[in-house]
Amino acid sequence: MGALYTDNAPEVCIVQVEHLLSFKFDEKKFYKDLHNCSHFFTEVFDLMWLERDHSISLKAGFKFLVDEKGHYSKPIFSAQTSSEVSTLLDGSLNITAFSEQEILSAVSRLEKIEKAHPEVKDIDPTFTTLHKTRSYSSALLNEADYKTFTKIDIIRLFLRMYRSTPVMIQKIAFAGPIFDCLFGCSETGEITYKISMRIAKYIGGTNEEQEETFNTVSDIYNIRSRFLHGGIVKPKGETTIKELAEKCDKLLRRIYIKVLDNDMEMFIKTKDEKLKDHFNSLVWIN
Repeated sequence: MGALYTDNAPEVCIVQVEHLLSFKFDEKKFYKDLHNCSHFFTEVFDLMWLERDHSISLKAGFKFLVDEKGHYSKPIFSAQTSSEVSTLLDGSLNITAFSEQEILSAVSRLEKIEKAHPEVKDIDPTFTTLHKTRSYSSALLNEADYKTFTKIDIIRLFLRMYRSTPVMIQKIAFAGPIFDCLFGCSETGEITYKISMRIAKYIGGTNEEQEETFNTVSDIYNIRSRFLHGGIVKPKGETTIKELAEKCDKLLRRIYIKVLDNDMEMFIKTKDEKLKDHFNSLVWIN
């Protein structure tokens, strides 16, 4: 079972996930349930990041015994979960308070994502001792049919990587694949200019704001290329890595929120050629 509470109302359970096991202990089912619970909260925590930066992670799983009247026993420590540790933008860990509404907003977005996802077969890999470790999550993903993955699924994986590294340069580098996935339209070659322009037009704003977005995305790609190819990592002009990471963080939130709240169906169902035409129309119209 996992439960999420707010600081200002610790007696009120906002979210609860539970899996009741039979008296005959099913080791395979237990670890799969533990993973599902951990995965649920990891997804919620990532979506809470849309409200503000935080380093909340799920640390452990607990078992409860339930009597005939539905009363729960005291929690019994069960096992560490496979939830990855997230950090703040600067790599630190700290306590961040969220309101009940902010938490419920994250849960609502997750429900919206799950409802929009095409039907996929349940993943049930052969159970091995490997699944008892943090590798269990990877074992599930490695058994997935990636042909069923949508752009939303893919950027969720990259966002997890982005949030789990404490190194700001890596965060900047991990933002690039999210931009590629959403705005690259499967094009190859040098597409930094195209993606920078598409993002600037997609986010919108005044001409000055769009120019700033364009320059930010271009700088992110410049840093990613230098970092991944072993070059000297330095943003353009007087901008520092920390300043660029802050701009990148803010831009990712704006894109993610707009995609999930307004355009999720478009990014899930529209073929890349049609998406390219759509982005090109934004560039020419504005």
